[in-house]
Amino acid sequence: MPEQQQSLRRKRMIRLMTVLHYVMIPPTYLLFVPALWLARQLGMAVKLLQQLGPMMRNTMLKGMVGYEPRPQDVFVCSYYKSGTNWTMQIAHQIATKGQGEFAHVHDVIAWPDSMPGYAISLDEAPIAAATNLRVVKTHLAFNHIPYSPQARYIAVVRSPKDAFVSAYHFSRDTMFGPMMFSVPDFLAYFLDDTFIFESWWHFTNSY
Repeated sequence: MPEQQQSLRRKRMIRLMTVLHYVMIPPTYLLFVPALWLARQLGMAVKLLQQLGPMMRNTMLKGMVGYEPRPQDVFVCSYYKSGTNWTMQIAHQIATKGQGEFAHVHDVIAWPDSMPGYAISLDEAPIAAATNLRVVKTHLAFNHIPYSPQARYIAVVRSPKDAFVSAYHFSRDTMFGPMMFSVPDFLAYFLDDTFIFESWWHFTNSY
């Protein structure tokens, strides 16, 4: 089953990430944290983030290239930290008429713009027999998503202030850790179109 294969892939990826986490502890504290402190003192912290964002976004964009949306596709289009999981859980339960069961939501819902191996692929994502629908998650702006009038698109919008607060804490806890940027620096990055998910304004306006 694709769902079981995906669970195994995710477990292997999580084990690898755990090993990398411990391997990176010495260089993080001996090299990256001091380097970031120096960048802050030189006023270059935001510029570093602005270089990082577009590079990561280019990787995300590859997941949708060449895909033709199908009538059964329900895209949950939500900005970063704006209620994505809540919305796609609701959409999946509607699609399955309340019978949706899974070990992890991304064993049944594709996320093409995620890191490879984290979510089930578009080709493997199951279609609910009850409604002939399936849910697809994306954080991409509308101009980066293949459009078809036969597919469905749910745009999720959250207050930019709340989205920023959630993004700051989530980014600190899952990515940057001791290298987390100051609140003013991260806010400047968050409001800029070089942010990995582009700015909240660009994303919302696109829909």
